[in-house]
Amino acid sequence: PEEAREVFHYHFNSWPDHGVPREPSRVLEFLHDVDQRQESIPGAGPIVVHCSAGIGRTGTFIVIDVILNLIKHHGLDCEIDISNTIRLVRGQRSGLVQTEAQYKFIYHAVKHYIETLSRRLLAEQSTLKTGRDYINTNKAHQEVQPHSTGGPTLPLLWPHNISTVTHYHNHPQFPMKAYTKIFFREGSPNTIISCTFSL
Repeated sequence: PEEAREVFHYHFNSWPDHGVPREPSRVLEFLHDVDQRQESIPGAGPIVVHCSAGIGRTGTFIVIDVILNLIKHHGLDCEIDISNTIRLVRGQRSGLVQTEAQYKFIYHAVKHYIETLSRRLLAEQSTLKTGRDYINTNKAHQEVQPHSTGGPTLPLLWPHNISTVTHYHNHPQFPMKAYTKIFFREGSPNTIISCTFSL
């Protein structure tokens, strides 16, 4: 018998060709849903991202995901270089991120993510107060971890460790491990997650 392969297909149908959505929150929620699915599958195969040409909307989505992945793993204090990230992904597929509007949208999406995450961290810290006037922010940072089970589902992920921050500029180049999530995955490629963008 032939080997069975399971495919989860996510279709974002309100992203205009050569354009951008009106605001980034729906794209960030979509990306969160895709990431949650990927993380829930042991030994998941690659995420395949495509639109009509595979460079404009696809590139924008991939670059946003790479930058958010950097923030999740190194914390809010990490250094972000969007233009260099675009240059690096273009080394794997020429022309990724086609238009000025798409370029600006990446900045808007990352800014929205950081602002939302910062507000949630402040809200979380306020709930960690133990009767003192001020909380120990280092301790609060250590206690703020991603919500995996129980409690309300958050539309955005938290950095894994906010108290220990590795800066981007300490690396000779952008950590290429982040790209494994987009272009290939180690392990059994029996499950593929496909993301499609269209009108």
